[in-house]
Amino acid sequence: FSFKPEDLKAGVHKGSLVVLGAPPKPMRIPVELRVLDLDFPEEPTLHVGGWDYTDCTAMYGVTQQNRGAFLKQLQDRYVDSPWATRGVMPYGRFTDSGEFTETPNTSRFDTWLERWPDARRYCVFAAVTNDIAGTTIDEAEFSTKVGNWIRFWVEYAESRGIDADQLYLLLVDEPHRNEQDAVIVAWAKAIKAAEPHVVIWEDPTYRDVTEATPELMAASDVLCPNRPMMLAEGKPFVDFYLNQRKQGRRLDLYSCSGPGRLLDPYAYHRLQAWACFEMGAEGTFFWAFGDNGNGNSWNEYVT
Repeated sequence: FSFKPEDLKAGVHKGSLVVLGAPPKPMRIPVELRVLDLDFPEEPTLHVGGWDYTDCTAMYGVTQQNRGAFLKQLQDRYVDSPWATRGVMPYGRFTDSGEFTETPNTSRFDTWLERWPDARRYCVFAAVTNDIAGTTIDEAEFSTKVGNWIRFWVEYAESRGIDADQLYLLLVDEPHRNEQDAVIVAWAKAIKAAEPHVVIWEDPTYRDVTEATPELMAASDVLCPNRPMMLAEGKPFVDFYLNQRKQGRRLDLYSCSGPGRLLDPYAYHRLQAWACFEMGAEGTFFWAFGDNGNGNSWNEYVT
């Protein structure tokens, strides 16, 4: 049983759980709930997210039929950093010189915001490559196209009440090769030149952190190391990211091991918040709130 005693007065509340049908007589089980004279903040300090991708019609275990209940479950538990796929921020169409001939379609972005009206971060997996609309990162028009694209979306988000610094972009997921770093750096430079307040969020997965390019770290506003990797690699890995924080980067933490149902909910899930506290990280993320591994939540064995 879980209790959410938002409207109860402080003190001890007593009652009974009555079981009917199975025993010969009704069975009464005493229940006592102690409510402390303490108010938690309206919003937790720690941001929470889990690649829910609720911008989509259906994704992983989330369907049109269960999406409403799924959203309520996450929002009731203070998830404030929803994730969307690249489809919420299409590029539109450009001339060869990089000007719009057709501005991006905003319908999926609008739907996503309607599903998350009270989010504090709006996180988008941009899934960029080494080009935008046929223009590669080494061509002069690249920065023009990226700049026009991000300016359009920042202006549109602000018209919907979303500030630029609430928009978090994951450009390349889990970069672990230098060629991926180069793509991130090129996009980040073009984005920041046009809209400096947009947040570049990256989750590098270099086990040997010295192999990552310094430019990748410098291009990122928020670095989100993998906590199981951090535990495996030990102090040099931790110290590297703490040093990045000293240099001005912010930190989050994430985990993506699994199947999650086989992991210790205390060590794997709950302790990550304490690790965030210890490292000064601002957000905790897990892969993934919607991924049921093609199983069913009513059958623990296949989940």
